[in-house]
Amino acid sequence: MTVAELVAKHGVHQTAINTWKRRPDHVWCADITYIPMRRGLLYLVAIMDRATRRVLSLRRSNSSP
Repeated sequence: MTVAELVAKHGVHQTAINTWKRRPDHVWCADITYIPMRRGLLYLVAIMDRATRRVLSLRRSNSSP
C-alpha cells in the first residue's frame, strides 16, 4: 500500500507515517530481481527493515516466485 492510499483510506497523517518508518519492525521493503545465468534465470528476493536497513531475509531460487 502506498503512502497516499494509506492516508486516503485511514486518514493517517504524514507525520505518523514518517514516525513508523523510523521505528524498527514497522515498515519492511522487499525486492525481487533476476540475474541472467547460463542455464536460465536466478531469482533473488531480499526483505529489509526500513528503519534499520538490516536485511531480514535473502532467498534465491531457480524458479519464478
